[in-house]
Amino acid sequence: MKKIIQFSALCLILSLILMASTSYALVFKEIKIGRYWDRVNDACHQAQREGRFGQYIHNSHGVLARGYMFNNTSTHIGCKDWTDPATGTVYEYWIGGAGHVAPNESNNFMPIVEEDGLTIHKYWRFEPPLVVVDGFRSSDPMRDGDEVDPGYIPGTADVMVESSVNTMLGITIHQRVYAWSQQNHDDYHIYDWTLTNTGNLDLDDEIETTQTIKDFYIAREGHYSNTWNSWHWWPSRVGEFPGDTLRASFIYPARSHTHAQDLLGDVRTSGNEIGYMRQAWAGGDATLFCSSAPNMLNIADDDPSQPRITATNDQDLTWDKPDAIYINAEDRQTCYNAMSQGTAAFTQFVQPDYPDALLAYPGSHHGITIDDMCLYGYDVRYPKDANLTTARHVSWQSYGPFTLEHGQSIRLVWARGAGSMTPEKIYEVGQAWRAGTAADLWEGDWHLPPPMEVYPELSPTDNDKAKDSWVTTSVDSFFRNVYNAQWNFRQGYQIPTAPPPPSLEVTSLPDGIRVTWGVESDAAPDLAGFRIYRAKGNYTPKISSGQMIGTWELITSVDKGTHTYTDETAERGQAYYYAVTAYDNGTNIPDVSAEDGHLIYPANQVLESSIYLNRTVVAAQLTRPAGNSLDEIRIVPNPFNINAVNLQYTGTNENMINFLDLPPVCTIRIFTESGDLIQTIEHTSESGDESWGGKLPQRHSATESGQRIVSGIYIAHFETPDGQSIIRKFVVVR
Repeated sequence: MKKIIQFSALCLILSLILMASTSYALVFKEIKIGRYWDRVNDACHQAQREGRFGQYIHNSHGVLARGYMFNNTSTHIGCKDWTDPATGTVYEYWIGGAGHVAPNESNNFMPIVEEDGLTIHKYWRFEPPLVVVDGFRSSDPMRDGDEVDPGYIPGTADVMVESSVNTMLGITIHQRVYAWSQQNHDDYHIYDWTLTNTGNLDLDDEIETTQTIKDFYIAREGHYSNTWNSWHWWPSRVGEFPGDTLRASFIYPARSHTHAQDLLGDVRTSGNEIGYMRQAWAGGDATLFCSSAPNMLNIADDDPSQPRITATNDQDLTWDKPDAIYINAEDRQTCYNAMSQGTAAFTQFVQPDYPDALLAYPGSHHGITIDDMCLYGYDVRYPKDANLTTARHVSWQSYGPFTLEHGQSIRLVWARGAGSMTPEKIYEVGQAWRAGTAADLWEGDWHLPPPMEVYPELSPTDNDKAKDSWVTTSVDSFFRNVYNAQWNFRQGYQIPTAPPPPSLEVTSLPDGIRVTWGVESDAAPDLAGFRIYRAKGNYTPKISSGQMIGTWELITSVDKGTHTYTDETAERGQAYYYAVTAYDNGTNIPDVSAEDGHLIYPANQVLESSIYLNRTVVAAQLTRPAGNSLDEIRIVPNPFNINAVNLQYTGTNENMINFLDLPPVCTIRIFTESGDLIQTIEHTSESGDESWGGKLPQRHSATESGQRIVSGIYIAHFETPDGQSIIRKFVVVR
């Protein structure tokens, strides 16, 4: 009996594991072609379990410090008087969608499997460039569901990700996410949704219901923060009143109540990054379109009053956090009330509506933004003062109401992106603030968050005010970028494009580093030439030993028809990274301005492909000349101690075992002390050195089967093509 019970328990555990893997399948596509990166999942909801990825390249380490810009987002959909076709039960309020933590993909937001067996696809306008450094692939490979099909992508987007879901309301959501890589449009992605009342409540083709969906709302949330703690950020919004030209929900840096001094921007006061500001960016979503009525899907059919409901919410409320299938009737009603009336309709989180709400669109409800509460008589100096029950605030945007008859559709489009200073400017301002000279870098009136205007003690000195003004310009950058997205959408995604990027091969040589690129760009009729960029020390900006490394610099330009360049200025012992962009002649660009008046395209602007499409992430460095004799071969460091970084080579040689003064061509076989062959390396570069180890799997100091080598004595056998050979021993300590 005991064995039967144990077997039954095991079966139950296995079944739960299988159910979990079915309910929460992690299927996504990454978009990493410009300064803003994102991970798009097949179920559309982008909630914590499966989204949690947005990253922005204009910051420390090339992406946002501490991980993610959008920790998670979520979507709720709701209606009134919905009838369950299986039981005939009428629900006064019916909610579907994904909570922040546990979205269920089995019976709520259910990804639709296409004919090829996949639930999500990624389409390219051009062949993704192949990038190779010293024989090692440095670019991401094409994966299942990836294909090049420029004819299928609407407009001129460089990448499109597509998926669809059925939902527990019978609403089918078709999602397309578009991204561009040219310099005016690489700070955002556009999410384009069509929501149709198909009546399909599951994943088969049968239609379970043809009922009309009444008083339908879509609520979208975003936890726009790269940490769980939101006390370092002001959540804010624009576009809630007639005459506004941009509808956006976003965050930007705030001074935290936990800091005794003004560290707005998260100035590093100690450690390797001292003086750098990790949180000098702004990011969020901008609504570009919402249907004014069912089946009104064209650009001219936009309803400027949407979203009708906006507020700042607490992420951990019982009606909001869980998956909709798990909440009770009371929480369903509360969730629907929040969709239709705003968060001021209930008492769990008190955020009053604007007192001048009568100036807003009729039927809309807009909570006072937390950063503006001080302007309306509330003593809110820090985000914490806004009566949040936890340190996790989220934006709340609700669109509706709609009445959707069976077969009718609505469309919702938004841009997600970010903006900031350049890493170099961030570091310059942070260092000036530490030196007390930041005011020398700022001209004109201060540009501060409202609480710092109302409470001057929050930014007490001109030195503080200058730093804080620079940090707050991140909002201006964010606005500029999403205004560009708005203009892009209104052009039907038909915007100018740069020539396609070339493939790239980088070869380390004794007297220079050779950069060779392919002919993929040559087909562009307006191709003018190529630009070669180089980064030193790292392939993204970061602070190392008090200096910024990894910034990309233009080292030369060449006319079209040229496909190779040798960098003879490289210095021995340094790590170098390269990118080659293709640029056009600028003849197809007129003056183009966004709705706020800023110039998107100056006349005859030259467009170029993005360095993020073919930059190398594996370092190249000058190699040694080939040795004259096998007797000269050395192995360094020896012994190799993985923990003794100060005794290793730096740059590209860090964490590597290096074979020096080799002949131009030889085979290196590595054996254990007992004579077992564990790795074979073909040295064919005609240089005098070869490495074993590093960050890439191909270079790890590992056996042929991929196992990491253990501490011990190893034997290296070197053999030339003419049969000459020699043996060297080395020690590994782990």
